[in-house]
Amino acid sequence: MRWQVLGELPEHPRNLRDIVHFEEQFSLRPLRYLRMRYPNRQCCITGTTAEFQVFGEGYPAGIILQSPIYDLGAVRNATGLSWQVEAPERTRVEIRSRTGNLLQESYIFHDKNGKEVTERKYNKLIPSFKGRIDTVRSPGDDWSIWSQAYERSDRGFLSPTPRRFVQLQAYLLSDDPMQRAVLDELVLSYTEPLAAATRAEIYPIQAQPGQRTEFTYYLGWDIGAGSTGFDQLLMRSGADIELGELRSGGQVLDVEITRVDGGLDIAFADPFVRAGLIELDFASTIYRQQMPFEVFLASGREERQIRQRVDVGDASDAVASDAISVSLPVGPTLIDGLSVSAALVTPNGDGIGDRLRIEFALLNVLQPRLLHVALYDLSGREVRVLHDQQQTAGPIMLSWDGQDEFGQLAAPGNYLLRVKMQGDAQTQETNKIIALAY
Repeated sequence: MRWQVLGELPEHPRNLRDIVHFEEQFSLRPLRYLRMRYPNRQCCITGTTAEFQVFGEGYPAGIILQSPIYDLGAVRNATGLSWQVEAPERTRVEIRSRTGNLLQESYIFHDKNGKEVTERKYNKLIPSFKGRIDTVRSPGDDWSIWSQAYERSDRGFLSPTPRRFVQLQAYLLSDDPMQRAVLDELVLSYTEPLAAATRAEIYPIQAQPGQRTEFTYYLGWDIGAGSTGFDQLLMRSGADIELGELRSGGQVLDVEITRVDGGLDIAFADPFVRAGLIELDFASTIYRQQMPFEVFLASGREERQIRQRVDVGDASDAVASDAISVSLPVGPTLIDGLSVSAALVTPNGDGIGDRLRIEFALLNVLQPRLLHVALYDLSGREVRVLHDQQQTAGPIMLSWDGQDEFGQLAAPGNYLLRVKMQGDAQTQETNKIIALAY
């Protein structure tokens, strides 16, 4: 914890003789824990606190609302959450979910007066002295952790599904003590599962950064009594996906591919209504650690479409990855593969060497960080800024037309191209000499 001093009583001899009334006022701030310390340098002197009062104003800075465990009656496919909130400026509501199929039960024992007692003591009581026994249900060993916060209701359900039990959590936050968020309604939507169980894994699970790599995605599923089957796969990733061949039962599948934001929609001519395995070949270029490739089963179109997230697991005996994320070799590199189209730029207007093309990749930059790319003369003066904004991992392509910041052709000579990236733990830069001539 990081503690802040809110008040301090100066050391004085009279504090050792009298009853001291100490009051400290400070501006409104969110607090959860308060601690009182007595850093007295005179040993063997003690005191007691007769009364301790803390006064606040406004609404809490944050409260957590947690639902009971909802039993859907059977294994169901949760498809989404929708909600209605009142969130004035400087307030927000974060909603999360978790799911599972197993429950743990514990028991709380009471005597006849309603006092809680241990099980051992309860068993020693005569029947007329025994009270009620409460059963408490809690998540079992197979439950997922709390999901990421839902950004919007049309994003789908974020926890593993299908599952029988669901629990929801709402975190109401306020940066203004005079404003509060209100959760009016929270609705869980679910359907019969498309498949009773799913499992997926990818191979290989490691790639070289910035290099095109070929992968195979293995997807297996079981069909149960209530399963309805599926006729689409939705593949999503933060990396590019170059789809290859799809196979099932040794046969190449005929599919219809639609490119969407963040991945591919794959439609089959006939629905899958029996258990099976699909092998999906694709290629991609990875720029950050643990890049996930998620797949959803789907049935129906547009507003009537039903989705089911595929679980990670052992889908095929041919591989043993049990993962759907691709990792990169561990290293501190943030800027990789800086290259230019030529070492000499000749902006004569003849179409040959008029522009300098600059390419490189950012690696393992998960959150937006400042990327600064500029050209300097040999005295260190900044001549032209090519890029100065937040960026995440991925390929970067820039160009320079030989002009300075004022739109004038720069003087012939040598220039320093500097790429500078501010990471969380370090700031990294790479330089290259560029010549300009006419």
